Amino acid sequence: MTLLYAAPNGRNKLILTKTATSIICCIMLVLVFYTEIFLIENYLYGFGCLSRPIQCIFGYYTCNLAVSVGEYIGLYLIMKILAYSVFAIIFSLICTISKNNLTVYGISAGICGLCYILYSKISVLSPLSLLHFWNPVQFLQIKEILGTYTNVNFFGYPVSLKISVIAVISLLLITFICLNCFIFGKTRNLHYKNITLTKKIQFKLKVHGIFYYICKRSLILQKGIVIIILAVLVSIGFSQTVKRYYDNDEIYYENFCTDYAGEIKDDTRKFISDKTIFYQDAENQIIEIESSDAPGYFKLNELYSQLNDKNAFERFKNRVEDIPENAEIFYDTGYERFFGLDGNKEGGILLLFIMISLVFILSPVPAQDNKTNMIKIIYTTKSGKKDYFKKLLCFSAIISASLSLIVSIPYLSEILTKYGTIGISASVNGIMGFSNYPAFITVGLAMLMLIFLRTVFSIICGMIITIISAKCRGTTSAYCINIVIFILPIVLFLIGLFG
Repeated sequence: MTLLYAAPNGRNKLILTKTATSIICCIMLVLVFYTEIFLIENYLYGFGCLSRPIQCIFGYYTCNLAVSVGEYIGLYLIMKILAYSVFAIIFSLICTISKNNLTVYGISAGICGLCYILYSKISVLSPLSLLHFWNPVQFLQIKEILGTYTNVNFFGYPVSLKISVIAVISLLLITFICLNCFIFGKTRNLHYKNITLTKKIQFKLKVHGIFYYICKRSLILQKGIVIIILAVLVSIGFSQTVKRYYDNDEIYYENFCTDYAGEIKDDTRKFISDKTIFYQDAENQIIEIESSDAPGYFKLNELYSQLNDKNAFERFKNRVEDIPENAEIFYDTGYERFFGLDGNKEGGILLLFIMISLVFILSPVPAQDNKTNMIKIIYTTKSGKKDYFKKLLCFSAIISASLSLIVSIPYLSEILTKYGTIGISASVNGIMGFSNYPAFITVGLAMLMLIFLRTVFSIICGMIITIISAKCRGTTSAYCINIVIFILPIVLFLIGLFG
């Protein structure tokens, strides 16, 4: 870097070469991925005649471009390349102004998250709709840009979305490239520049134990504390997305659970029996009226309205029939959601947050020690190999347990806030999925047990991550191996490829 800086125009040529390389990578990646998609779809379904107008395809009736299907695919690829080039130039600028890799990751994730929030939360009818349309995330939605006719409200003047997006992309590319060259040309001859707002306080040299240095290297030098803070913010943000959805079935089901709360009694069984007969009579009358020559629509509507709560009743009935005789009835939708009995994958998302944090906190230190051969020096000390790994595993256990609680507690709190705590002291076998559990295990205890098991699992995974990293000869290989083992399976489960 120093030699390149000293050469005539070395900095500008270097950053321009890096920029050109990143754009070429964008072009290659778009062509590779979308050519693969094209070949697969052509093999499975076929594209037919590519010379026919794009308006012949469902979903593109409102497209105002006089192009064929083949020409539209070409425009689609060009727009994708331009959109991804914007992201590449933004990431390049972030790398230029950042002083370490973690800052690059954090700022990049923050900018991408901000762009997505602006795109998803700002309405197209809002006065701030420009932040929705002229947005890097919007640039990736090619069908919205090319496949429809949309105008942007530019301070009271209608502007074509197609023309304005191309103009904004061009302006962003030119601006960020020029800004990148300017900043890169003025930076000191250092890979990373340390900038502090406060004066450094000098301390006397003091010898600390291995555990102290492991904590300092992981949390301070490797910026692990930033990951923990991000985990706290992500956990709180995710818990705020927990919404209680109301529909007719859920309202009726809650009413049934409230009216017949407590142990299953004779009046509960009588209600189920009478209600079942009532539904059968109503359905028989519907069949009889519909099969007649002159059906009475008013009567039919009345009968159908009597079946509005049938789905909720069937759910209530199945629960009463499934749980033990001594179990209690209570409104359990919130508990089913917490335990994942309703089919949601929120528990998997929480586990993904934990694993991502553990991989990025625990991987660097042991891998770096192995790469620099520092581990050989540590082995020759009085404490030696055994104490070194004992401190590493102890640190990983503390971090794993802390992250598990950081992620789990806000979610638990939000579930109890949204759905209430009615039935938390009742036996957990009153919930359909836990009907075979012992009666002494309450719902609250079962929730704590789930958090405890998740914490134990996190501790085990954290220790394995540490051991794997200690066997690697570099941080990159440690990251890659741990991501494949601990993060990739969860991601595949969440997207439904297995599980």
